[in-house]
Amino acid sequence: MASFDWMDDSSFRDEITERVSSTASSAGMERYQTAIVDRLMLLLADRKQVRKLEESRKVGREQRTKSDALRSVNKLIESASSYAREEKRTTVTREDFEKAYQANFCMVWPFC
Repeated sequence: MASFDWMDDSSFRDEITERVSSTASSAGMERYQTAIVDRLMLLLADRKQVRKLEESRKVGREQRTKSDALRSVNKLIESASSYAREEKRTTVTREDFEKAYQANFCMVWPFC
């Protein structure tokens, strides 16, 4: 059975911050609003216990991991960056993130 201790680890915020920064940069963005990281952490906290329980109940199927969560961060930031590019901006905003979150809802474990 997989351990979900990483969800409680304070260094996970640092990993999310690094992932948001690098993904935004790779998407051609110069900046991102730090409120995006705060929002991701809030979404994780709101759903953490449910996600842990769901994953621990999986029998015979592969459990999702921290890597899956970080891939979800990539997906969200890539999508948010595309909204910024459409408006010819180089900063990813919280509003861009919210649009991306709504468009990708429940395709971004554990944040949905």
